[in-house]
Amino acid sequence: MANKNNLCADIQVKKQGRKKVFKNIKFNLPEKEITIADTLMSEFSDLGFSTEEKNKLSRQHREYFCSFKSLKESEIKKMRTALVKDLLCLEDESLVICASEGGALICLAAIFSGELPKNVDWRFELEDLALPLFPKELIKNCSAAQSFEITFKYHEKGFIKPFPSLRKAPGYMGFEDEFDISDFREIDPRKSAA
Repeated sequence: MANKNNLCADIQVKKQGRKKVFKNIKFNLPEKEITIADTLMSEFSDLGFSTEEKNKLSRQHREYFCSFKSLKESEIKKMRTALVKDLLCLEDESLVICASEGGALICLAAIFSGELPKNVDWRFELEDLALPLFPKELIKNCSAAQSFEITFKYHEKGFIKPFPSLRKAPGYMGFEDEFDISDFREIDPRKSAA
C-alpha cells in the first residue's frame, strides 16, 4: 500500500522589527506515492544514522523523509526560481524570511543559487529542515550563504529533533564552520502556539 507525501511549503516574509507577515508565499509540492520499498532502512544508509537514531526511526519518520527524497531537482528549481523572483521585488527592504520543512528547503535552494542580491539586510529563519537531505546538485554558489544570516530551528516535538545527524550541515554546503547540534536554537513550542 502506498502513501502520499504532503510536505508543506509555506514561506512568510516580514519586515525586520515587525511581527506582522506582509507576504505569504505558498508552493504546492507535488504529491508522490511512497511505497513500502521506499521506506526500508537500507534506503537511508547514506544519511549516516547512529544506532540510537536507527532505533528511533519509525515508519512514519521514514515516510516523512521519503517525501523530501522524492522531490525532483527540476521541481525544486522551478519553485526556487519563483521565490527568487518574488524576493527580488523586495530588494530594498530589511526582511526576515521564515519557512519550515519544504519551504525551508526552497529558501536554501534560493540562497545557494547565487541569484539573490548579496548586499541586502535579509535574515532567513529555517525550521525543521533535514540538512543532509538537501540535494548537493542545487548548490550553485557555496559562498552565497555567507551573504545572509541563516538560523536553523527545530521544534521540540518535530520530526527532525530526535536525529542529530539530520541537524548537521554537510560539508558540501560550504558553511565556514560545520554546524554542531549545540549551535542550533530550539523553538519553544509554547511560544510557537501563541
